[in-house]
Amino acid sequence: MSLVSLTFGSNRQQMSVGKTVEVIRPWDNIRIDPAVENRLEVKKVSTFLNFDYPYIIGEILQGAVREGMKGTCNGIEFTIEEVNSKYGAIAKAGMTVGIVVKGISKEQINAGEVIILMQ
Repeated sequence: MSLVSLTFGSNRQQMSVGKTVEVIRPWDNIRIDPAVENRLEVKKVSTFLNFDYPYIIGEILQGAVREGMKGTCNGIEFTIEEVNSKYGAIAKAGMTVGIVVKGISKEQINAGEVIILMQ
């Protein structure tokens, strides 16, 4: 069998070897555990030109982060509108992530603070 037919397939009928291959994507294994407190350390806060919401770059210390989660910082509650990570809209502990938040201003968040996140 040639590399071209392996890559793009062929018109010939392929024989099955009798085993099923299950593809597991890395983000399929990221779960939000209600028993774990989700925490993110703020590294940098900025805003983009003509964009109303702050963009936070941080490291997830514990748990996981996904879009739609609620967070608190300095007693102010906000919502995560967007998550930017290598897995898309979800990230896990140890990863650096960018999040867009609604309900808090750039001036109310400082680098070094820890944000608590909940579902």
